[in-house]
Amino acid sequence: MRTKSLYYSSKNSFKKFIDENLFENEKTVLIQIFSSVLDKDVLQKIVADILEIVPHAKIIGSTTDGEILDNIVTTDKIVVSVTSFEKATLKLAMVENYNDSLACGMSLAKELVQDNTKVMFLFSDGLKTNGEIFLNGIKSVSGNIVLAGGMAGDNAVFDTTYVFSNDGIISSGAVGISVNSDSLYVKNTYSFNWQEIGKVLTITKAVDNRVYEIDGISAVDIYAKYLGEDIALSLPAVGIEFPLIITRGDVKIARAVLGKEKDGSLIFAGNLSVGDKVQFGYGNSGMILKESANVKNQLSSNIESIFIYSCMARRRFLQDAIINELTPLAQLAPTSGFFTYGEFFKAKECELLNQTMTILAMSENEKVNEHYFEDKTDKTDLTETSNTYKALSHLIQETSKELQETNENLEKIVESKTKALQIKIEELEQASKVKSEFLAGMSHEIRTPLNAILGFVDILKAGERDKERQKRFNIIKSSGVSLLTIINDILDFSKVESGKMLLEKRKFATKKPFKEVANLFYEKAKEEGIELKISFSEKLPRFFVGDIVRIKQVVSNFLSNAMKFTPKGGEIFISINFDTFKDELILSVKDTGVGINEKNLQKIFESFTQEDSTTTRKFGGTGLGLSISKALIDSMNGQISVSSALNEGSTFSFRIPLIEAENLDHIEDIEVVKIDLDMPLNGKVLLVEDNKTNQMLMNIVLGDLELDIDLAENGLEAVEMFKANKYDIILMDENMPKMGGIEATKIMLDLEKKNGVKHTPIIALTANALATDRARFLEAGMDEFVSKPIDHESFVMVLHSFLL
Repeated sequence: MRTKSLYYSSKNSFKKFIDENLFENEKTVLIQIFSSVLDKDVLQKIVADILEIVPHAKIIGSTTDGEILDNIVTTDKIVVSVTSFEKATLKLAMVENYNDSLACGMSLAKELVQDNTKVMFLFSDGLKTNGEIFLNGIKSVSGNIVLAGGMAGDNAVFDTTYVFSNDGIISSGAVGISVNSDSLYVKNTYSFNWQEIGKVLTITKAVDNRVYEIDGISAVDIYAKYLGEDIALSLPAVGIEFPLIITRGDVKIARAVLGKEKDGSLIFAGNLSVGDKVQFGYGNSGMILKESANVKNQLSSNIESIFIYSCMARRRFLQDAIINELTPLAQLAPTSGFFTYGEFFKAKECELLNQTMTILAMSENEKVNEHYFEDKTDKTDLTETSNTYKALSHLIQETSKELQETNENLEKIVESKTKALQIKIEELEQASKVKSEFLAGMSHEIRTPLNAILGFVDILKAGERDKERQKRFNIIKSSGVSLLTIINDILDFSKVESGKMLLEKRKFATKKPFKEVANLFYEKAKEEGIELKISFSEKLPRFFVGDIVRIKQVVSNFLSNAMKFTPKGGEIFISINFDTFKDELILSVKDTGVGINEKNLQKIFESFTQEDSTTTRKFGGTGLGLSISKALIDSMNGQISVSSALNEGSTFSFRIPLIEAENLDHIEDIEVVKIDLDMPLNGKVLLVEDNKTNQMLMNIVLGDLELDIDLAENGLEAVEMFKANKYDIILMDENMPKMGGIEATKIMLDLEKKNGVKHTPIIALTANALATDRARFLEAGMDEFVSKPIDHESFVMVLHSFLL
């Protein structure tokens, strides 16, 4: 084989070149055209003229960012390289992209690959084809065949590139020629040596070769942050000088910027994936030229042709010194090629490279005639890199290494601290779990006897006619209710602390919760000689959606405090308004009580805080009510506030944004079922209860309702009685010896399913009173939940709903 190249100037001069070198009689001729001329019509005319002179030639060509002839680089000419083979055949193909780079590569390879294919020359357009995906298509067909070539350029205009062949010229797609032979020597290698600088960055958002975010910042802004606004504004043209470098296997691969989008994303010459670790690349000309000189030693001395496909960045970065990179190769064999927007290379895998010089050396003969090369370049201006520049390059390199080491050390420290923090979090979570379990247990243990106390007080009071004794019973009942309130406050505070406070969204009549709470305090206010008033704004919508229970809880806290701190003869005024501009419900409770010192207003909503230590001794309370109220209002995206002055009273207010129910078709009204509590009940009840006192209480309550009662003291006993008898309802405790209520319930449900019998309603009657407990019992298959201490009226309503 032999290769000769020239600068194309005219049809006649090319005809003379062919005749002088006797190519017209060669059987197999490959012609490569490398053109800085971007005029499509001109290129088509040149191809037609060449085919007229050498009609049997196979032509492939590409527009460039500079063309190579021996060691000379030009940016305004057309280089034509003619290679003849003695022992090889050629196969030519062209495939347009049609927005599918993978299919383009596969189709091209299928047309080119023969059984004895040794090498493929591939040129793709430089802007529309995804070079990496294109190569994936090639390698799915080509196996271990050597690749050479690259992506077309357009002198860094980044507008339109062309590739062409005998079959025409296209701006989207690829052309290729396979060289098929059993006696062709092929060697390919490359030179890179771009240095990584700066910190390691992570690709955080990318699709193929379009990168949106790096380290959570837009790709353009990353360039601005680390390389400056001027560099970012100059993208993509300047992007080839500062590529991103990624290591894949043992190969360092650069990714140069080819395009900049309005959204701040960048188009790179090859793909980058989310999670890829990259660094900016920096060109050290001294090291680049040093490595290039070593590349010559990797090539055999008996080669006949060298083809170079080099990155545009090398030409622009090295400038005139690029001659020093090409000269050692041109001294070995005739050399030609072009500067690309991405280089095709086959090492262990097909790779799309950037910033590299890729080299393909070929020969058909073991003995090669001596190559004559006349170096015509003027080297007067090609001086060695200055000591200052070398020092600067070395400084950047060493600083980058130190920065990388620092980052690695920091990562190790962060990892160690993170592990320690995770252990601490786990310890705190365990402590929180223990605390929650303690509070739940404490609540259960207090509620169980409290249920009996309050229940028996109600029974005794109902039959008592002596007013003095009734008064004493009322004191006991009031003390028990106060104790229950404290327990509820502590549990609510625990839920607030752990972030487990859950809110419901229910449709309710807007005035209803406020009237209900006010009614609870009217009688007490009357007894204390306090006037209690309530007013509603005409602007109030009829219905709202929110957590009616929690809203009532906050209002109740406000009223409880107002009652506590307002003396006899005072007034409490409840006002409910609506802000039509903000769609917010506004409630305020104003009293004429003792007031609050201004310096204490800021801490009034803090946990376990009252105005001063004497407040607790004089008026009682835990100091949790207002803290819980604030947490609830915050959870509703609302605002809570207080205004007060000593001896002039206080006003507690909240504002909560609520959704008008008329606008929520998917939220159903709460169904209100009217039940006549005086209607007699009939039925047989299985009471599952281990506490003797509560057994006695429930026997009285259920007996007064004229219900038949069977007693089981644990879950195991309840299951056996369930098997032997038919019951209308089961009242199931949870914490019992031998077997708990949930386990017993599951066994009963399994028996019903197995025997195909009608379901018996099971009601959880337990001192486990957390919201999570209710969900746990219902999930286990129970039909309803009643917490201890029982509210007599609510309990009777539950019985009526199942027994009538």
